[in-house]
Amino acid sequence: MNRFSLAVPHPNVPGNPTVNFEVAIAPDGSFHTQSVDGTTMFTGQVDGAHLQGSISGVGCEYVVSADR
Repeated sequence: MNRFSLAVPHPNVPGNPTVNFEVAIAPDGSFHTQSVDGTTMFTGQVDGAHLQGSISGVGCEYVVSADR
């Protein structure tokens, strides 16, 4: 199983927290996980060298897109 880590700083949230994810990618390329502290969700899909996803939690809503 493929895995990756992602740290997302929140400079506009009081206390400037950084939300951390440990992501396991399923065989079909999908992933759905909570942050390490359990406050935020990260879901998406990896297709070849492209990742598309969304992060949703208290104080944040992000769309993530990346190419390897």
